[in-house]
Amino acid sequence: MDGARRRRLTRRAIGVVSAGAVFVAGGALGALLLRPWRGPMTSAEWYSRTPEDRVIDVGVRTGPEQPVQAYDVEENAGRVKVTVWMKPYHGAQDAAGRATTVTVRLTDPLGERQVVDQAGIPLAAERRW
Repeated sequence: MDGARRRRLTRRAIGVVSAGAVFVAGGALGALLLRPWRGPMTSAEWYSRTPEDRVIDVGVRTGPEQPVQAYDVEENAGRVKVTVWMKPYHGAQDAAGRATTVTVRLTDPLGERQVVDQAGIPLAAERRW
């Protein structure tokens, strides 16, 4: 009888662990599927200060049928990193890209911080105002 009881406890423990694993895997898959999907990244080429110190304009080159979809900004004391995503386009298009400007809002004033693209390469500064 002692051996039969041990087997039942072991099966119960395996069932609890299996259920926990399924719950964790399902949560991870759900988080992955529910996150906002973004299209391909594009490289920022230049930036320009604006009269407002917490706003910069970032110049990017996109495909003719690929408008900018979103951008992310990572800020620290020394630099501002800007990543820009294009809307995905399915179909044929020519190789000619188009330049466009993305208005990026910063948490802190730009000040003397360096602006870099998603790879950490500094962007050229252009004065537009």
